[in-house]
Amino acid sequence: MNDIYANEFSLFTNFFCPTLKLTSKAREGSKWVRKHSKQITHAQRVLDHADIPKSAKEKLSAQMKSLNPFMLQKQIQRKLKAIFKLLRYPPNSRKRSTLR
Repeated sequence: MNDIYANEFSLFTNFFCPTLKLTSKAREGSKWVRKHSKQITHAQRVLDHADIPKSAKEKLSAQMKSLNPFMLQKQIQRKLKAIFKLLRYPPNSRKRSTLR
């Protein structure tokens, strides 16, 4: 499970899952009015930031171009299937027979 989070899942969420960022929150009467920025990915926020060095931005954009979201999802699903299979039938246990 740690392998999925360290590799495919973090790459998938950082490069391909856009998120909203809260820009302001104000109270109008009895209600709170929240305003959000446009949806962009975490990687795009880093690329848009002015304080990030150009070399880091180039490295990040090269990594972004090399990734395929469909392949990442397929790898995540394959690893999760293997984990769930192990949970269902642990290696040290025997499958219970229905005959007694």
